[in-house]
Amino acid sequence: MEDKVKFQHYVPRVYLKNFAQNKKGQYYLYCFDKLLSKSYGINISQIACDKEFYDTCEDEQITEKILREIETDFDKAIRKIIENKDITKLDSKEKIILSKFIATQFIRTKEARKKLEEIPKKILERFGGNIEPNFKKEIEDSLIENNIRTTHKKIISKTFLGFASILLQMKWILVINKSSESLITSDNPITLYNSLPTPPFLSNLGLKCKGIQLYFPINPYLNLIICDPIEYALLPNKALLSDIQTVIFSNDLQTLSSTRYLFSIKDDFLDAKKRIKETPEVANPNRDRMKII
Repeated sequence: MEDKVKFQHYVPRVYLKNFAQNKKGQYYLYCFDKLLSKSYGINISQIACDKEFYDTCEDEQITEKILREIETDFDKAIRKIIENKDITKLDSKEKIILSKFIATQFIRTKEARKKLEEIPKKILERFGGNIEPNFKKEIEDSLIENNIRTTHKKIISKTFLGFASILLQMKWILVINKSSESLITSDNPITLYNSLPTPPFLSNLGLKCKGIQLYFPINPYLNLIICDPIEYALLPNKALLSDIQTVIFSNDLQTLSSTRYLFSIKDDFLDAKKRIKETPEVANPNRDRMKII
């Protein structure tokens, strides 16, 4: 009988090891806890995971199997980028593999689940007194822990391929960090940014929005940006990064978007502490993430 996985990673070790130091076959990095404003060294096997996060030990653990296959393929493809420092060296199959990994990574995290949980809560807060009783009960039932987990698993399995197909149609740019500042990652490593104005009552962070940029730090020295293919059509596929402020910007996105933890090869989180001092709510893992008007 196949062993069941009890502690399941929502950011996989195959990715985290790229930000870690290898010590006799074990990978260690520095973790910064935004809530406690404290950093410490830790083995990657002990971070970005929860007990039975996707599947219980009584389940067939289908979600874990799907994610494991994607992670195995990802490790081979990402090695090629790290070794060549050139995104154009990827063949079509390898680009599909990376797209699948990024798509699942975006929707598999604790941050994604918190947003999923917040939607029915906000609906009840805003409209609870005016909702038909049976429908209200359905909304309340959706907040039961096991139901949230089940819904999250369905979203992962049913949406990641569509998400990946959108990524494949976008502009891919590999940025090489030549500055003295290291890129960091987090418990929610896929971040979104748009410098264009946000439309009234709407978001400009959808993957098909004009000007959208998706940031995926690969390791301390490489950053993959996937962006609007029309707005950024003239940009090269590879660019040397000499401006330290660009690295600080990417790291700040990690601080803003992470649920609670940041990860780095260095014990240097001064910029994160500065951000938290300026915007204390960023450190609260239970902060509001959306508004219903």
